[in-house]
Amino acid sequence: VDAGRYRPLPECSSRHYGHEIVFVGGCNPRRQAVIAQLLDLPIELYGGWLQKRNRFNLALRRRVRGKGVWGPELVELYHSSKIVLNISAWDPEEFSGLNLRVFDVPATGAFLLTDYSPELEEYYAIGAEIVCFRGVAELREKLRYFLDHPAEREAIARRGFQKSLTLPTITDRVKNMVDMVLRDGRGRSGERADFADDANHHG
Repeated sequence: VDAGRYRPLPECSSRHYGHEIVFVGGCNPRRQAVIAQLLDLPIELYGGWLQKRNRFNLALRRRVRGKGVWGPELVELYHSSKIVLNISAWDPEEFSGLNLRVFDVPATGAFLLTDYSPELEEYYAIGAEIVCFRGVAELREKLRYFLDHPAEREAIARRGFQKSLTLPTITDRVKNMVDMVLRDGRGRSGERADFADDANHHG
């Protein structure tokens, strides 16, 4: 979790939703295959979707709101969206790894709907703190359900935010990496000992 960047907006005592469903990320074949089946829903796309291959896909092009969004504008977008959708660039049930959206979005207090990965269960209570889907039919059903059930959606988002406060930060992970390197290299050479002293000096 990058808690310095992704956080609730303190100036807002309550959420004012200006967006229904948002997806922020680049276009690739897996994501496009999913998004193509959601274009009848109120979804907004942010990223490189206006590619040559989509030149004549008017239904998709109408959903594109920008080539990208970063920094404070991204936090504001998450904060003002009813549902933030995450579709991994790879199949997370076949290949391991989580993208950073699964940490960034709950840290803003927004509701996250993401494709299921077994690794998510190391960090969240699925269904209570974030919501997952396995396939487009389930995704469509859950998008419609949570648009129509704001109290349940917002309760899950609150629990997801509370969990985000307990998750490792980027600083924690970097410290763990440095500690592993130092532990592995301790006593092997004077050069590594100097590195340890320098790392400790700079924090």
